[in-house]
Amino acid sequence: MPFSIYMDEKLIGCNNKESDIMSEKKLEEKMSHGTLELPVGIHKMNYDKGLDVFYYSHWHKEFELFLCIDGRVEISVEDESFVMEKDDVVFINSNQLHSAKPVDGGSAAFFAVDFMPAILEKDRHSNFYMKYVGTVLEGKVKFQNFIKKSEAVNDGWGEKLVLLLKDLYACPEHDLSGDELMIRGHIMEMWNLLYSNAVEKNEMTKHELLAIKRFKPVVKYIDENYEYDISLAELAALIPMSEGQFCRSFRSVMGYSPVQYMNRYRILKSCHLLRETDDKISEIANRCGFRNISYFNKVFLRTIGCKPNEYRKGESGL
Repeated sequence: MPFSIYMDEKLIGCNNKESDIMSEKKLEEKMSHGTLELPVGIHKMNYDKGLDVFYYSHWHKEFELFLCIDGRVEISVEDESFVMEKDDVVFINSNQLHSAKPVDGGSAAFFAVDFMPAILEKDRHSNFYMKYVGTVLEGKVKFQNFIKKSEAVNDGWGEKLVLLLKDLYACPEHDLSGDELMIRGHIMEMWNLLYSNAVEKNEMTKHELLAIKRFKPVVKYIDENYEYDISLAELAALIPMSEGQFCRSFRSVMGYSPVQYMNRYRILKSCHLLRETDDKISEIANRCGFRNISYFNKVFLRTIGCKPNEYRKGESGL
């Protein structure tokens, strides 16, 4: 299985083929979860009696933890469903479809914290990331999806998880800057509890780790030269390999072709410039290595799901 690389806080690799991702794009949630500096979202939800559905099936790129505050909630994750009661927790992996509805039409209140992998480790090529984050994204390490308080494990880790979530629940929804240290620490501690009590662990093999490390010079070269034209021959020479062998090996390890990887990386850089500067879109495209504005617009739409000018205005909801 190729190792999926997170391009940044907004662009994420996944196990599905790109065509599959695009076909499910309509189900992707269009809501901002935190900022690039603190990629965490806190959401407090209260629903009255008489509703058929709290929210319909959707997916997003963040990890998510649900805590039931009151009432009973049925959470569906892919092909599994869990009936949550007070202090029960559900973990949802990145890109998993999920929905929520009341049990017997009753009222309910629950809390969700969404966070990007970058909150755990920003260097997507570090051993730490590959061992503790990449393995979860790849499904090699599977967390317990449903942690029921009434069935807490012997050492009480489920109860510890609930207490940490309740601390986060006390934070304001819209301004987390004053609690950043606590939030980062709590998320790391919760991840440790989930990872330590994973139901399945198939860590990356030594061969897989070595294969990823082999392409570090290529990733570094792209990072330092994305503004300029980069040929496959340049990249292949860094390994070194023939161009054909390089393309096959890169896709096998990274989950993308070299061109797809470069395009996504450049789009990442353009997203920052679109939001943080008033430069013309054509100038931003050129600064990010796109010499053709039409091609830039096409790649941006395919990658982000909206046009560059819509992203700049905030209409994408990302």
